[in-house]
Amino acid sequence: MSQHQISNNESKTSLQVEALNNIAVNKHQVNVIMISIVLLIFLIGCCCGHLGSQMLSNYQDKMQILYVSRSEIMDLEKARLEQSQDPAGRMFFGEINKAISLIREEAMKHEDNYNRVIFVGDNYVEGRNTKSISKIVYEKVINQLGVQLRGKTNAREQKVSNNE
Repeated sequence: MSQHQISNNESKTSLQVEALNNIAVNKHQVNVIMISIVLLIFLIGCCCGHLGSQMLSNYQDKMQILYVSRSEIMDLEKARLEQSQDPAGRMFFGEINKAISLIREEAMKHEDNYNRVIFVGDNYVEGRNTKSISKIVYEKVINQLGVQLRGKTNAREQKVSNNE
């Protein structure tokens, strides 16, 4: 081999060694960058999870379960009948099915993102953030039924007076 070829081979070898060294440095930099990216993603995930849990816990603290108790409604109606002047003593002015549908409608008006309505039979309800709305619903139903009854009574009275 000639001197020129040997020097070319040596320069090629030194270039190859230098390239290998650069590749090793680049691999190290790539590993550091990848580890940094993974750690950053992990930290962002932890922050998002923490914020999400805080938001859900605040939402849960504001949540209430409202219930309509059948026994409370019946007790209120019995008390109304005892005080009323109605000689027939009809429960819910004789409109029991209508009263049931009005009770459901009125109770569901109280339901939103922070309030859930449940209906309870003769058993009791126990829990955190529960509040009975039976009396409120009952009063509104009686007012609606009373207004309708007065309207029917007025219409009957007008018919009777027109017939005379």
